[in-house]
Amino acid sequence: MSTKEQINTILDSYSEEQLVNLLCMLQSMQKIADEEADEAYCQKLYDEYLQNPEPVSEMMSLEDFAAELGIDLS
Repeated sequence: MSTKEQINTILDSYSEEQLVNLLCMLQSMQKIADEEADEAYCQKLYDEYLQNPEPVSEMMSLEDFAAELGIDLS
């Protein structure tokens, strides 16, 4: 019996209320996994930045930036 078939067999034995609770637990686990993945990605970016920081360039005025983008601020 495949894993999916085993899971379906177990799910078939649960009441609707138990399934609602199980769904809530699975959604919570998914949210935690997503948050952990986001945290790991941010940490990786931060570590890469610490190893190779980009030089800080000169500041540009809003007017010059808008002109560079072809935006008329008047």
